[in-house]
Amino acid sequence: MSTYRIHDIERVVCRRFRLTVEELRGPSRRRRIARPRQIAMYLARMLAGASYPKIAGHFGGRDHATAIHAARKIAAMAKTSGRMRAYLSELKTMLDNASSSEAIGNKKGQTYERQAQGQAENDGGGAGDHRA
Repeated sequence: MSTYRIHDIERVVCRRFRLTVEELRGPSRRRRIARPRQIAMYLARMLAGASYPKIAGHFGGRDHATAIHAARKIAAMAKTSGRMRAYLSELKTMLDNASSSEAIGNKKGQTYERQAQGQAENDGGGAGDHRA
């Protein structure tokens, strides 16, 4: 049995890419949302060992073929893109460092990075932080 859960993977991906769970699970096809969703689906398959139907259902009730496409797409990108390999490595480290789902949890409708301080939009990270 895997020590990773889809829920934890989802939370870490949201935290890293400054998205809400609602955005990640939602219907948007914008790259800043869709690429992290694909990464989350890939990690759910590779680290949690979840089935494609379960992954697809978790991420907005999508078809299992969407989860298959996401896993294949991210695997291919990881072979050719140093940035993608870095994202995957960073997310794995974040998962390993999270002692519980409480430690990486999120209140509904909030992003994870410094939201309480109101700095998420003003930290100078810009849109470049979201490209995958």
